[in-house]
Amino acid sequence: RNQTSAFSANYRGANASLGAGYTQSDDYRTLSLNASGSLLLHESGLTLGRYLGETNALVHVPDVAGVGVKNNPESRSDSSGHMVVPYLRPYRSNLLELNTDDLGPQVHIDNGAQHLIPRRGAIVLAEFQARKVSRLILTLLQANGRPMPFGTQVNDISGTSLGVVGQAGQALLAVEDKPQTLHVRWGEANDEQCQ
Repeated sequence: RNQTSAFSANYRGANASLGAGYTQSDDYRTLSLNASGSLLLHESGLTLGRYLGETNALVHVPDVAGVGVKNNPESRSDSSGHMVVPYLRPYRSNLLELNTDDLGPQVHIDNGAQHLIPRRGAIVLAEFQARKVSRLILTLLQANGRPMPFGTQVNDISGTSLGVVGQAGQALLAVEDKPQTLHVRWGEANDEQCQ
């Protein structure tokens, strides 16, 4: 009587699938290894992906690892912020929307969605701007001790909006990790602004 034993293990990661198997009987032994995925060579390096279709996107979120795309939840960006999104529809609008729920509070993305219209067989670049920030909750008071009015804009010195004052003068701000001046204006008079 011939006895056969077999063992196999598979791993399905964000950018590849790996497997190994071993079979043994009285007459033979077999070891098998397998890997599947894709390699995309581009000007910034090499990016691994689970699949590569006819028409694809190379998504780049600079230096943000682990972010995904909503319509392709299995893919994640690598340590340099790259990921492959396969199977785009050629000559049609394809929405690529970052899954910002995956991001920590120290990453701020101004626009996490793009529409791409690729040609058949193309690999298109979808570049998203991200920046590392610190999140601050500030209670902003006027010189008379009263809270800043609800809805007051808080800007940096160049006029870029950093946040809005909420109830009781509190504002949640996303600021870069460097000293900077904040500008708050809640009216037209000179005494209705501060920095």
